[in-house]
Amino acid sequence: MERLTQLNFARCAEDVIQNKIMKKGGKNPRETSETPMITTSKIRNMLELTNTLYNKLIKYREEELSDEIMSYIQYVRMKFAYEYGRDYNERKKTPVSDFIKEAQIIGHLESIGNSREQALIFCKYMESLVAFHKYHGGRDK
Repeated sequence: MERLTQLNFARCAEDVIQNKIMKKGGKNPRETSETPMITTSKIRNMLELTNTLYNKLIKYREEELSDEIMSYIQYVRMKFAYEYGRDYNERKKTPVSDFIKEAQIIGHLESIGNSREQALIFCKYMESLVAFHKYHGGRDK
């Protein structure tokens, strides 16, 4: 997993969307050959958790995160794990679990540690995933 930085978060997000999530080849040209495409509204629901984290980080000025914020990051990680497990199907790929896996969201959350900068970069990465999904033709329903 490539570590997210101020200089690569957007490129990493676009690469995930363009080459792993929206790769053409299935019967429906707007969906991947193996996985139905995740909807923009589902990604936005995931982004909502990240936006709450971002708002907490903007108010917090120390570089080392407080226990309260680190606890919230753990909560966000747990919510993504729940969404992954809820959607996962052993026999076929599914849109939400495939998105979380390919975007390496849980791994990126774990790599934040206690760094405010890394947490802010993660928030920008999540926002970039939504933006590039829409830019590359993501669907709403």
